[in-house]
Amino acid sequence: VNPEIVFLDFNLSEKFTGYELTSKIKELSPSARVLLLLGTFDTVDDLAMEKCGASDKIVKPFDSNKFIAICKRLADTAPVEEVKYPETKIEEFTT
Repeated sequence: VNPEIVFLDFNLSEKFTGYELTSKIKELSPSARVLLLLGTFDTVDDLAMEKCGASDKIVKPFDSNKFIAICKRLADTAPVEEVKYPETKIEEFTT
């Protein structure tokens, strides 16, 4: 799986920080855009966010229009990859 956008709850894990999880995601899928979903009282170090590879952040509860605008911007700036479909052979039918 090579996701275009990953929505990551910043406090998803008790074992890893949001920064660590973002770094792990970026290792597996370097082109993925990671949007950090923060709680109202979460604080984020913008330098650490940039260093781990997060693309943006939004605080919950968030305005749906703002969320859609961020998602659209992230999708529009994602690298375009060619989708390769397996070759299929079409059999000719004669009657």
